[in-house]
Parts: sequence; C-alpha cells; structure tokens
Amino acid sequence: MGLTNSVSFAAGSSAAAASNYEKPSGSVVAWSDSNNETLYTVPSGKYFKGHIIHREYQYPPEINNNQLFKYINIDENSDSYNNYMSHEFRLYAGDVIKSGSSGQGSGGTKVQGVEFDL
Repeated sequence: MGLTNSVSFAAGSSAAAASNYEKPSGSVVAWSDSNNETLYTVPSGKYFKGHIIHREYQYPPEINNNQLFKYINIDENSDSYNNYMSHEFRLYAGDVIKSGSSGQGSGGTKVQGVEFDL
C-alpha cells in the first residue's frame, strides 16, 4: 500500500498566502570607519530589516541621532569587550543610521540587510 497526499486548498488561497510574504526589493551593505557618517537612510516606501555591527562600544552608532546601547556583548565576568557588537533592527522610511561620534578607526560601523516594499 502506498502513501497518498490529500491536501486541498480553497480556490485562490495559495495566491493570497503568497501575497503576505515579505518580498525583498534590494540589498543594503554599507561600511565606514569615519566618525558621524551617514551610512544609510531608508528610502520612501521601503523598510529595512538587518544588522548594525560596530566595534567601538564607547561611541556606538546612532539611529535618528539616538545612540544605540553602549555595552551589549560585554563579558560581565572579566569586564572585557567581546569583539564586534551586532544588533538586529527593522527600520522604516526616513530612518537614518550613522556611525559613532568618535573612535571608529579599526573596524568602524557596518550595516547589512535587506530592503522591502511597504
């Protein structure tokens, strides 16, 4: 006896379900080792889902001129800094990502993610 598949869908339901999935419209990759540099601005009609990665915990990157948390990825047992800090964000049209205010030299700030249509 063989196995059979008896899954059925209402007419048009697969098209409706597919229309609810996020559809990427572009990739975003930006990097800077300069201070206070605008790395990315989310375009009108889009949203961004991705990571902001930085090395300098004392001068974190900013979103809309607000600093990110300074001390994520600190090893509390040794009070030492654990290499790169990565934060995942969803940002919307007009949001601006900037590098930190100082100390961006080695490693700097990186932005990587995907743009989607709103």
